[in-house]
Amino acid sequence: MALNDIVGFIFSPLTENLNPSLTVIIISLIVSFIVTLIYKLFTNQSQLKQNKEEIEYLRSEIKKNKNNQEKMMELNQELLKKSTGQFKHTYKATLITFVPIILILGWMQKMFAPM
Repeated sequence: MALNDIVGFIFSPLTENLNPSLTVIIISLIVSFIVTLIYKLFTNQSQLKQNKEEIEYLRSEIKKNKNNQEKMMELNQELLKKSTGQFKHTYKATLITFVPIILILGWMQKMFAPM
């Protein structure tokens, strides 16, 4: 398969010269760094932080209003809107990183699985 050959070529310096366990650790660190970088570049960090703070505030308000069902329902609906917004902000980065990670994991399985 051509994609496995491409991934294999990219990581060939590691697979040819290092212990397999060390190779897996290094590839994992590289992939983690790239995924983190993509999330930072493709998400609005200030918006995510603001949404997170609002979600935490709404959760605390829900706890305070346990006895008031009507207020609790209203706060839960607002919490759902904020959580959905949070998901929409990170969805693009997830889609960008998903396919390469699946390819790398498939290649690693073929490369390092016991025979």
